[in-house]
Amino acid sequence: MLEGLVDNSPPVPQNLHDVVSAARYNLNLTEEEIARLLGVEAAALAERLDRAGSADPDFRDRIHKLWDTATLVSEIFSSHEAGLAWLKKGRIPSYKGKRPVDFLREGKIEPVLGFLATYYTGAFL
Repeated sequence: MLEGLVDNSPPVPQNLHDVVSAARYNLNLTEEEIARLLGVEAAALAERLDRAGSADPDFRDRIHKLWDTATLVSEIFSSHEAGLAWLKKGRIPSYKGKRPVDFLREGKIEPVLGFLATYYTGAFL
């Protein structure tokens, strides 16, 4: 089983369609936005997920990051609504106050995952 990138995060599901479902729900992303984050064309997303076992390391790394981001949002915030509110209205200070959703829609997951992982480990307490 694939392990998550963040310590103690749940392992990435074997069925990678579950990763997409979690990202759609926890991050409120469209399939097109998820495909962009994974570096694939939207029309090829399902096929790439089905063939993930033979996927290149970059694709597998992006799957891990997407899973960890979706999982951390659900674990950090007290409710689904609070997580979505942070994504839309929160700001990431080290990135000139840009909203997390802006990064995700641009296909950039690292700033959001980095912030969430730092918060999750207690660095902001």
